[in-house]
Amino acid sequence: MFRGARSRAGEAADRRDGEAAGQPVHSAWAGALEDTVRLLARLGHTVVEGAPDPLGRDGHRAIRAVYGAAAAWVCAYWTRRTGRRPSDEEIEPYTRALFERGGRIGAGEYLAGVEELQRFARRAAAFFADVDAWLTPTMGGPPVPLGTLTGTDEDPLRGEAAAGGFLMFDAEYANITGGPAMSVPAGLDSEGLPLAVAFLGRPGEDGRLMALAAQLEEARPWAHLHPPARGA
Repeated sequence: MFRGARSRAGEAADRRDGEAAGQPVHSAWAGALEDTVRLLARLGHTVVEGAPDPLGRDGHRAIRAVYGAAAAWVCAYWTRRTGRRPSDEEIEPYTRALFERGGRIGAGEYLAGVEELQRFARRAAAFFADVDAWLTPTMGGPPVPLGTLTGTDEDPLRGEAAAGGFLMFDAEYANITGGPAMSVPAGLDSEGLPLAVAFLGRPGEDGRLMALAAQLEEARPWAHLHPPARGA
């Protein structure tokens, strides 16, 4: 039997810098989560409230260190392959900012970050000892307009702040733990735009999530749903 854990849609938190500042969830996306919870119950699954321990301030600091070092590695790799560093005209402002930020990460800071993320992965493993998957809204609201997440020369990192306002599923949990994750269609909102819920599972149990997605699709088909065409 599938045993799931869902976060509270109305109290989902924006955990940047380890501080749980309440992140509002659009009613359509909260409703999609609750509808999926009811569907899972009808299908015989046990669904309980719960969530893994948050990353916290140390965890987010660790992500910045490890991700920044990875960006610096990408730049170094392609510099070796091409024999030169990429010019500003060849990369977006956001990518350039990541390269520059990553270049300031020291070896000690990187290794400390890896150690912290390993600790988090062990805490997450303890959470998944009792549940098969964690269910959340995929996003906190409708898609943002095109260009909102694009960095500019004046503010190359602006997309990071903008994304924090509507991204809901903690995808970094999958990146850190190696656990499988999926976003499953959950109908359309009043404007005809797609809704979805996200699942994070135990490492190595991709098949369990795929089986769950197949069961949800059979109970609530989505292949025939198409958002309306929109012009600029």
